[in-house]
Amino acid sequence: MINLLYKGKDKALSTTILSILNKKLKKFGTISELRLDTKNKKIRLKIGLKGELESLLITIHKYEIKEIDEKHYLIVQDIDTSREWINLVAKEYFHNEKFEIPKKFVKITKAVI
Repeated sequence: MINLLYKGKDKALSTTILSILNKKLKKFGTISELRLDTKNKKIRLKIGLKGELESLLITIHKYEIKEIDEKHYLIVQDIDTSREWINLVAKEYFHNEKFEIPKKFVKITKAVI
C-alpha cells in the first residue's frame, strides 16, 4: 500500500516538475522523460538537446533537500550521465553542491521531502 502511495505521489510530482523544467529549458531542448523516486531519492531524466542526435540521459542516484535559514536547497550527491565529459563536469561542479530552490517551487519541494 505504501509503495502505491509513493508511486502516485512520484508520478504527479514528476509530471509537474517536467512541465516546469521544459518551460525553463525550451531553448536548449526538451525533457522527454522524468522519473522521480522520492523513497530512494533518485531522479532520472532523458533530454533531447537541440543539435544532438542522441538524447542525454541523466541519473541522480542520490539527492537531498535541505532547509537552511528558511531557504531550501537541492544537494546532488551522486550523478551519472550518458556523456563522459558531462560526468567529469558533474563530479567537479555539482557533487555535494547546494542549489537554492526558488521560493515559488518550495511547495513542490516540501512534497518531495
